[in-house]
Amino acid sequence: MRIEPVPWTPLILWTAAGFTTSAGIFILYWLKTGDAQPLNVWFREFGALLLVAFPLSGAVTAARVVSLFGEREPMRQTWLLLAAAAAVQAASNFARHVLGQDILLNPLRLLSALHPYRPALDEFGRLLGGILFPAVVIAGLVLALRTYVRLGLLPRLKTWDFCALTALAGLTAFHLVNAIRWLSDPQVQITPMFLLNVAVDPLYAVLFVVAILLRRAKLSLRHGLIERCWTAYSWAVFLTCAGSLGVTLHQEGILPASWMWPTWLIWHPAAALFALGPAYQLRGTGAPGL
Repeated sequence: MRIEPVPWTPLILWTAAGFTTSAGIFILYWLKTGDAQPLNVWFREFGALLLVAFPLSGAVTAARVVSLFGEREPMRQTWLLLAAAAAVQAASNFARHVLGQDILLNPLRLLSALHPYRPALDEFGRLLGGILFPAVVIAGLVLALRTYVRLGLLPRLKTWDFCALTALAGLTAFHLVNAIRWLSDPQVQITPMFLLNVAVDPLYAVLFVVAILLRRAKLSLRHGLIERCWTAYSWAVFLTCAGSLGVTLHQEGILPASWMWPTWLIWHPAAALFALGPAYQLRGTGAPGL
């Protein structure tokens, strides 16, 4: 009996859609009844599994894409970096949402001597996801953009692009002003971790700019599977930046905790879209099971 390969692209799509829809239902139940237990179980257990599984799938698929390019082909370096970014994202989510939490998926759960290390593992995961992951994604996407610029596939920005960039500049300036205020406050203890956390939002701002340019470049590819690849990456970045913005606004006291729930629905579709990017690229080559 011949075993057919797993169709990863629709599997990722339907899994992300099913999880997000179910999460929305649990959120509505929580808002109506005040009972957060089903919501917590859904996000903390199954949600954590998906946040690790999606980038792992992306890392494996991107590594397969790397093998399609020769040593001197410019897109090889792009996909090497994007595969590394997916691996970093998987490690970040595993440290933060599995090892750093008291959930059934945590393999360290039964080792009580290691429980005090959970906050450190959570912080390590935040560091990977907030600093290293966007930095590597930026490097990979910039190399992709450089290739498209050389091919003359980067059209001019439109009005909506400039509006988005203007809003981004305002938010980044607001963040930097607050960062300067914190740094000048004698009561604030300046640590390496504090400085790294300050750098998170500017990094995501740069990533947002790169995604806008990438979105313009992919429009020249005429709706093929390669165009879908960069569409997936663009929207993954946009959703990730929106989620990061929500967290920042909450930390600044602008967005109350009761209005944070829309951001909870962002992270899993974003992780799925990051995984779909290399899947579409590989599918465009005619690889089976995608």
